[in-house]
This record gives sequence, structure tokens and C-alpha cells, in this order.
Amino acid sequence: MPFAPPTGAAGGGAPPLVVQRSSSGQLVEPTSSGGYRPAETDPWSEEHLPPGARGGGGGLNRQARIGIGMGVGAAVAVLLFVLLSGGGGGGDDATTTTAGDQTATTAAGGGTTVAPAAAITVPQGPALDTDTLAYTQRAGDFWNIWLLDVGSGESTKLTNETALQPRLPVLSPDRTSVAYTVQNGAAWQLWATDTQGSSKLQLADGLAADARATWSPDGTELAFVSDAEGQADLYVLSLLTGERRRITTTPETEGDPAWSTDGAEIAYWATVAGNQDIFAIPAAGGQVRRITRDPAPDGDPAWSPDGVLAFARDMGGGDTDIFVADAAGGNEQQLTTSTGSDEDPAWSPDGSMIAFESRRDTADVEATPDFIEVYVMNADGSDQRRLTNRDGLDNHPAWGRAPQG
Repeated sequence: MPFAPPTGAAGGGAPPLVVQRSSSGQLVEPTSSGGYRPAETDPWSEEHLPPGARGGGGGLNRQARIGIGMGVGAAVAVLLFVLLSGGGGGGDDATTTTAGDQTATTAAGGGTTVAPAAAITVPQGPALDTDTLAYTQRAGDFWNIWLLDVGSGESTKLTNETALQPRLPVLSPDRTSVAYTVQNGAAWQLWATDTQGSSKLQLADGLAADARATWSPDGTELAFVSDAEGQADLYVLSLLTGERRRITTTPETEGDPAWSTDGAEIAYWATVAGNQDIFAIPAAGGQVRRITRDPAPDGDPAWSPDGVLAFARDMGGGDTDIFVADAAGGNEQQLTTSTGSDEDPAWSPDGSMIAFESRRDTADVEATPDFIEVYVMNADGSDQRRLTNRDGLDNHPAWGRAPQG
């Protein structure tokens, strides 16, 4: 959701030294000379895990990151992110794999660079046509990603999870893959699947709660918000090298990154001095610029193919509406005025329409908080119509870009 409460600043201190798995699967631990030796203990065994992290009933352990202090007196800091696969009760027949082993070192400027052992190959399928968008559907206790044909209104289930809770899909620029956020117990992770849902891959863990990812326009990187180092900051994951780099190190709460069409910037919301606005930062990191300055909270930024920014604004009293503005924050226009919450704008690949989620059909939001539908409208706000129509939660539409070349 776009309007999250602020969290506290990250604590100081270096990450602990940890036992790691090498690319061959052997347990090793760092030495004071900077090398590695066979580990004396296995921190992944049941006896070393806290009670809340121990698996049961064939399911996943409910703690996705484990740091084990080793008490070595060297000034080397290594952070291990353990990537757990979605087996044991996932509820589908998709092939499940996990991105490579990871090590971490402190990067310049206080951030962290995390690098798996190899490049990441995301599952791919047939390219989705530009009339198809992805969205989140909740049915009872089950969350899954669905595909929707905007022209016909027909929906197709993409994921079939019964234990994990996928949500917040994002389409790759070539429309052959869908990345999405997963709630796995108390952990939040980034996964990807092909467009037929036949294989899936866990890309990263340590995401902030309900953190949305965004693809770079060339499809080689994904940006997301992680609180793995204590504070929710913006990270970029390279699929070519496996490197994970932190590009913001501010004390403010941040969320919902959106990569610009030209690849130069990433927009996101941040809470500064108690007010939530839209900001942008160069994709490589650098000077942040402020886009919106309204006293009302702004969130859910989304770039059109020609650089127009759509976003949601909290109007108060449970009313949220969709606005658009130019890249500098000027020429604001309000597109929706319904009573209720209109959020999560998603541009069509040609920029002619905007999909969004809406609670406008719920007479009593407090009594039926999960009654949300996916709507679509023209880019000027005209011809607003409902695409989904069922009792339940249908939200987080993601339309993606038009394939290039």
C-alpha cells in the first residue's frame, strides 16, 4: 500500500561474521587473514535455529535471514542472506529454484553490495501481448498472481500457491517474465516466474513488507526496497552479475520504486519531516530530487512511456485518488474523484490508458476492507470502467512496457 507509517532509523555497527555455503555446497567460515576454512558447526541445523525459525510439517522455515556471530577480531564485515526455496506445501507443480549463494561486503558510503556466485537467469515464457496485465487476487486465505486480458475480461491464474502469499506483480520489459513479492511467514522475498507459471525462481530476500519491485527498461536489473540492514532503503539487483547494491542510505521511510522509461531515474515515495511525497534518484545513485510537494501524502508512482508521472494521493477520510504530473511535478491533474480509494496506477504499454485498483464499489470500507476491483480508464481520466467483478481482493495491476525491437 502506498501510505505506510515511518519506521525507526537503522542501528549502527557492522554485520556479524557468518558461516557460509560455498558454491560447491561446503560450509565454510572466514578466517582472520581474509581466507576461509571448513566450518566447525552447521548454523542451519535445527539445534542452532531459534524456535520461530524451525520448520514444521514439511513447510518452509519462517525466518528467511539468519546471521550467526562468530566473534572474530578482524575488521571484516560479511553478511549472509540465505535464500530459501518455496518447496513443501507451495501447492503447485512449478519448478522451484533459488538464485546463487550470496556474500556481502560493506560498500563505499555505508551501503552494502551483495553478490550471488553467478548471474541470475530469470524464468521466461512466451511474451504476453500488450492487452494483458497482471494483478493480485486474494481468495480466502490464498494469494496468487493472475493475468487479465483487458479486451475480453478473461482472467488466467499464473501462480498456484497455498502456503506462500505472492502479490505486487511486475512484468519484464520483454513481457516474458513476471516478478512478484512473496510473503513467506514473517519474511518478504522477491520471486519471478515465466508467463505460463511453469517455473519460478527466488531472486532476493530481506524485502520490506509489501515492497514492490520495478524492472529497468533493458530488463537487466530490478529495484526494490529492503530493510535487511534495519532501515527501508532502495536497492538494485543486477541479473547480469548477481550484485545487489544499495542506492539510498537515508533515515526516511521509502517505498514503491518505479524505473523511468529512459532508465535514468527511479521514482519512489519517501516520508520526510512527517510528509510523504514522490522523489526521484539517478539509477546509479546520487542527488535526490523532489517531485511532489503537496501536504497530502503521495504514493504509488508510475511512469508513462513518454515520461508522465501517475501517482495516488490520500485525500483524507478514506478517499485516495489518481493524479498525473509532468516529470518535474508540474501541471498536476486529478483523474479520479470517486468516493473511496483509487490507488496503484499502471500505464498501458502505449500510454493511452491507466489501470488502477478501486474500492469505489464498497459501501462500507470498514466492514468489507477486502472488496477491491481492478479498473481501467483513458489517460485523461475518461471512460472509467471495471475489469474485475467478484467478492474479494483484486488489486496491484501491472501492465508493463511494450517490447522494443
